[in-house]
Parts: sequence; C-alpha cells; structure tokens
Amino acid sequence: MSTRHASSRDASDEEVVKASKWAGWIMAAAAMTIAPLLATQESLFVYIQKVNSIYYIPLLAVIVVGLLSRRVPAIAANLALVLGCSGHRPVLLRAGASPSVVDKVHNFHFIAIVLVLLIALMLVIGKLAPRAEPWIQQDVGAIDMTPWAGTRIASIILLILVMIIYLAFAG
Repeated sequence: MSTRHASSRDASDEEVVKASKWAGWIMAAAAMTIAPLLATQESLFVYIQKVNSIYYIPLLAVIVVGLLSRRVPAIAANLALVLGCSGHRPVLLRAGASPSVVDKVHNFHFIAIVLVLLIALMLVIGKLAPRAEPWIQQDVGAIDMTPWAGTRIASIILLILVMIIYLAFAG
C-alpha cells in the first residue's frame, strides 16, 4: 500500500479516482444538506448576495473608513468586523429583535443600513478615542509604483465599452 496522498503530483490513477469518489460523496452530502435551506429563498442570486454581505459589508466599511480617516484606531475596525458579521437578520431575530420591524426592511436596504451604521460607529470611536499619531502609509519600495503609460487610453476605452454595453442592454 502506498503512503503517498492522492494530492501529490505523482499520484497513481487509482489514488486520483479514489480521492475523486470521496470528494463526490462529500459534495453530494453537502448539496443534500443545503438544498432544503435554499428552497425557501426567493432566488439563488439573492441568497448568495445575503450570504456574501455577511462578510463583505463589514470589510467595505473598514476600507471606506480607512480611506476617509487616519485617526480611527484599530479597535474600531475590529469591532466593526465582529458586529458587522453578527448584525444580520437571522442574528438580530435570534437576539430578540422584533420580526415585524426586521421583516419590513428589504434585504438590500438592510445591508445598506448595516454599512452606514458600521461606518458611523467607527467614525464615532475615532472621534472619542482617536489614534495618538495619524496613520501614514509608508512606501517600503517592495514593488515598482511607476504609473503605467497606457492608463488614460485604457480607461477611456473601458468607459466607452461600458457605455456601449449599457446602451445595448438598456433597450
């Protein structure tokens, strides 16, 4: 019996087939477990957006505040990440929020509200307990930051293409 793992580059055909069968069984079990949860969703797209918003909204809030302020402390970002990931509908409902209030707000509006609240929270923390020294980006010279000569023309071409696509589908 071989001591190699099926993930090694020199795995035999038998080992690859065996690993593929196991992966197939695991994916089938996961699909059967997740499918009933998706049956109550209005669409797969909306469900994926809801799930993604759990982590991308807090990250977006931290990035926006990082771009707007140099005095907001790291604890504000950490708090926003934790609260943002736990501040969504199912968590609020389990925490005792009124379902009649939570259900009246559309999912995408709810996501926008969470974003605004997280940004406001971080800015308030930045006002109440600012960093002693403003954060300054230091260029350590790890990569060449020379601007690309074709930036302007590529930007114009991309804008024109976006407008053409928009006009083609706007109908």
